[in-house]
Amino acid sequence: CDYAVQYLNSLGYTAFKEPSADPADLAAYARAHDQGRLHLHAAAHLTAFSPLSNDLIPLARLNDLRATYRRPGLGLDFSKLFLDGVAPAYTASFLAPYLARPGYYPATHSPDATLLLAPEHLAQIVTEHDAAGFCVKMHAVGDNAARKGLDAIAAARAANGPNGPRHEIAHCTFISDTDLPRFAALNAVAEVSPKLWMPNAATSAQVAALGAARLAQVHRIRALLAAGAEVIFGTDWPASAPDANPWSGLAGMISRRDPSRAYPGSVAPDEAISLAEALPLFTRNAARAMGLAGQTGQLKPGLWADYILLETDPFSQSNAALFATCVARTVFKGQTVYEARG
Repeated sequence: CDYAVQYLNSLGYTAFKEPSADPADLAAYARAHDQGRLHLHAAAHLTAFSPLSNDLIPLARLNDLRATYRRPGLGLDFSKLFLDGVAPAYTASFLAPYLARPGYYPATHSPDATLLLAPEHLAQIVTEHDAAGFCVKMHAVGDNAARKGLDAIAAARAANGPNGPRHEIAHCTFISDTDLPRFAALNAVAEVSPKLWMPNAATSAQVAALGAARLAQVHRIRALLAAGAEVIFGTDWPASAPDANPWSGLAGMISRRDPSRAYPGSVAPDEAISLAEALPLFTRNAARAMGLAGQTGQLKPGLWADYILLETDPFSQSNAALFATCVARTVFKGQTVYEARG
């Protein structure tokens, strides 16, 4: 835990939200908080169902975990569900078929076949978690999984009213045109992760499973923003990303190219956004998604003094230089928690 805190501080983080926490994770975070070692605003989604689960963890158990480990600096009004898998393994849930491969035949494609939770059951779970005050984050890579997640949020809104927790669709790797405006309509949050919006080690596997035309619709960040969705950045580290570096993700959002130049070309370049459009995904929007609106995420009187000092002005840098941004100092609640050597 100490290493992770120091690592995140060195990258400029003053807050983080664990996307899928088990009891051991919660105990470690609570212990670090109690000992004054958690130099970050922290929150965690309690894992309710994952591909590794034997079954759904009962809501009563989640309530017990929340009551046991919640701290003033550790928000636990969050839960996590997995709706599908990943595209290269043909386990993500898509509306349209994958490309053919041995053992898979596009003509027999069934969008719901790779869902990990039946839609009716999912709607029931999200409705119950919503009523209990849990913001549900749902892993959804395929566009059909994202749609079913939004359907479940709609069911919760219909049952419990429109003012419940702001549930999240995690990854939002593929979103159909029909579902783009539903995020704003349902007061749902689009979390984009990992950094697949630029060429990377997984790009060729994505193309092999889905084809180049569909990959041109990956991580539709510009389209989501244009539809009024609130979008937040996620690292998906260490699950599927080699690092938690936000600067490479930011540079990639702006150019849709690999800023390290290790991988040529671009991915869905029409979905590029400006630096000014991207920054709220890492700051104000992220704070709201952690339940910290009015406490952090902006530099305003009355909010915590959470900020970073950079060696260069990001608005005057090339994309390659933005990728190489160095944090000179990280300040959390007015106290310096990281300072670059030299």
